[in-house]
Amino acid sequence: GELIMPPAPLIGHQWRSIEISVSMKAYVTECQLGLVLYAPVDVMISQTPLRTRQPDVLFISFERLEQYGLDDMEELPYLDIAPELVVEIVSPSESTRKVSDKLVNYRWIGVQECWLVRSAEETIEVIQLFKFITDGRTI
Repeated sequence: GELIMPPAPLIGHQWRSIEISVSMKAYVTECQLGLVLYAPVDVMISQTPLRTRQPDVLFISFERLEQYGLDDMEELPYLDIAPELVVEIVSPSESTRKVSDKLVNYRWIGVQECWLVRSAEETIEVIQLFKFITDGRTI
């Protein structure tokens, strides 16, 4: 339940975020797949203790929204269902542990895929997040 206020993103971070958002939104809208949202949007990880994440960009399908009965998202204070895809633009100062913690949180709630954008290396790492349930145990 500790509030951690990160510093404001750098200009390059915001530039990449909007470029990814605009490109993804154009495709998703054209194909009528769902919604693309960009930070700040809280994604609920747990209520007790309170833990949220704010991915830089996220995609959630109309199918998933219907599955959870969310016809209108405009009045929601946070997203309490997992998006299928989250995009994290990794800052140079962000530790490997911090990135790993985000991935664990996203996997826990059922996010299927995470893109880690590393500007300095000019790479996008695509990580498939799977949550298997076997005999009541999460693997």
